[in-house]
Amino acid sequence: MNDPRTRIRPLLREGERLLWAGQPDPKVSFTGADAFLVPFSILWGFAIFWEFKAATTAKQPYFCS
Repeated sequence: MNDPRTRIRPLLREGERLLWAGQPDPKVSFTGADAFLVPFSILWGFAIFWEFKAATTAKQPYFCS
C-alpha cells in the first residue's frame, strides 16, 4: 500500500484518470545554481525589509522640506 497510485485511485471522480504519481528524488536537495540563488534571494529580502522600515519610520521619508 506504499504505492501512491493505489491511495489516489479511490479518490478519483467518474471520468478522471491519474496522469502522474511520484515523489521528488530524495538524493537531490540543492543544485549548483542554488549556491548563487539562495544568498541572492536573502539579500533581496533584506533590501526590501530595509527600504520598508526606512520609508515607514522616517519623519521625512522622501527628504522633502
